[in-house]
Amino acid sequence: MDEYVTILLVEDDPPCRLLVTRALENLGFAVIESTTAQATLSLWPSLRSEVSLVLTDIYLRNSVNGKELVEQLKAVEPGMKVIYMSGYPLDALSKLGLVLQEGVNFLRKPFDVMTLANILRTNLRGPAPLTETPTLTASAIPKSASEPQAALG
Repeated sequence: MDEYVTILLVEDDPPCRLLVTRALENLGFAVIESTTAQATLSLWPSLRSEVSLVLTDIYLRNSVNGKELVEQLKAVEPGMKVIYMSGYPLDALSKLGLVLQEGVNFLRKPFDVMTLANILRTNLRGPAPLTETPTLTASAIPKSASEPQAALG
């Protein structure tokens, strides 16, 4: 992206958080990581002016879920852009009352870097979608995930 854009990533799973962070950085985004809704809410007053978009897991362990987190963040910053992600299919998430559309405001895990780049650009109104997958280097994959990773999450 041509301009400096910061993504707030809320993900409680360490290997997934690391992979998504590396992918975002490789795509040229600045990333602020958070592991829980509570931590995100406590940081929000000092971060909200620099965050362009929140990318959050829907189900956060030991925490309020991503929907509840976003409702609280939007009470302070109504125009905030949000993309939700989950390993659960859309029909299983319907009970939360979220209006989710894959590729628009929802990423189904696992996802590849090109899919991540396209949904971010769609939400941030950036350049046209990528037509080939950016390279994610081996150093971006945690040692605990020693098998080759074709997708994130």
